Amino acid sequence: MNTRSNDRHHLGGEIPIVDIETKEELGFVCDLSLTGMMIIGDEAPVKGQRYNLTLNLKEADGGPFNIVATCRWVKMGDLDDTLESGFLLEEPDENTKERMINIAQQYDFFGESPDLPDTE
Repeated sequence: MNTRSNDRHHLGGEIPIVDIETKEELGFVCDLSLTGMMIIGDEAPVKGQRYNLTLNLKEADGGPFNIVATCRWVKMGDLDDTLESGFLLEEPDENTKERMINIAQQYDFFGESPDLPDTE
């Protein structure tokens, strides 16, 4: 059963994501929603651990974007021993949600342009 509450957007561009604390690259963001994202990488993050992360966006796309997220799950990916991991954003504010919308609009593989939901 799918309990996802926000639409997920598959990203066509590669967005590297880095653990701010260790400076280690966790992999690349392959899809995202207003409340979370999936990362594909070679190293397994710790399920249940909270991470301070940076999405290393190009300056033309707004530059680096810092978020706090908790790893919810980790599994083997479909491609050559890669790992897929799901992250839930920790209490994203409206600015974070708006930035996630902008990222989805710029990188969405299917060319969809999500709208920011009303918050009133």
